[in-house]
Amino acid sequence: MNSRRVKKIAIIHNQDFPSSNTTTTATPPVVDEPPSYKQQFEINDPGLKARADVEKVANHVCDALSRLGHKDVSIIPIQDLSDLYNLKNVGAFDLVFNLCESLAADPRMEPKVIKVLEDIGMPFTGNSSLPLTNCLNKFFSYQCLTSQDVLVPQSFLVDNMIDVDQLENIFTPNRRFIVKPNSEDGSVAIDSGSIISTTNELKSQCFKLKSLGIRDIIVQEFIDGREFNLALLNPKKKKYSLSEISFKKLPIDMPKILMYAAKWDEDSIEYKTTKSVQPKIKSELKQKLLNAALKASEILGIDAYARFDFRVDSLENPYLIDINPNCDLAPGAGFSNSFAFKNIGYDQVIEQVISQANY
Repeated sequence: MNSRRVKKIAIIHNQDFPSSNTTTTATPPVVDEPPSYKQQFEINDPGLKARADVEKVANHVCDALSRLGHKDVSIIPIQDLSDLYNLKNVGAFDLVFNLCESLAADPRMEPKVIKVLEDIGMPFTGNSSLPLTNCLNKFFSYQCLTSQDVLVPQSFLVDNMIDVDQLENIFTPNRRFIVKPNSEDGSVAIDSGSIISTTNELKSQCFKLKSLGIRDIIVQEFIDGREFNLALLNPKKKKYSLSEISFKKLPIDMPKILMYAAKWDEDSIEYKTTKSVQPKIKSELKQKLLNAALKASEILGIDAYARFDFRVDSLENPYLIDINPNCDLAPGAGFSNSFAFKNIGYDQVIEQVISQANY
């Protein structure tokens, strides 16, 4: 659809963080309240900063839409699924620009937001509910990809601490693993202790994540090498760009991974020394990365913009370590930065997202 024909746009985002911005809406019948996950504003909430950043992203998107000529744009925070019904019953919006990544601090609600929009026939930007559901469960997506010969590091799922005891034999000399949440984005709960090489370190890190309210955990073989982000703006047209995470200035005693602090804590050494750069890369490796991303999109049903994270070993084998459909659209985030390297500006990215909306 031509984005210029869209008259009234609602930018929606999750409101599960402290904010001075509040809205009052009518209360329709209750429909599927978010499950109890953890107290939203708990001090040790591992993803609070990542969730709160979406408010800034909504303002950036709003400004971009204004520059693109869309004058009737509203930002509407969403606290629960019932708020979505007001978009059609009260707002009469032509399009929803969807930035919801959770509800009540629960990332499992992200695809449910889209499912409601699908059910009520509300046009929206980004991926449909199926790929969001597939990719939200990282372990499930790894299994799907591995079965179709997409290269993924060996991965194990930890539902409870009893599972940890069954992984004691995975460690061999010079083999390390990364411990991370199965259903979180934004590098939530990934820190300098996430790379482990002993059973004791494994138990300690899993216990730490469990204490933060993380339900299920991925223990994945750590690929020592370069890290690339492939930003796929349009899967059908193969419109993409690449960036690389530079760890050159990261302190030598820190693991070469993109930690939570590197994304969200501007005062941290990780944030100041971990940068997204334009990669110097051979055309053969570039093609390998693109082919893997396109194949993963087909397998998992990705039908709109997404970011694919790879680790590449010394033999230039690209291992797909994470897939994030409906990824962060902040101007300084990896997705936008990748296209900036191709002289594709932020407004152009937002215009492309609008033009591919689901109807």
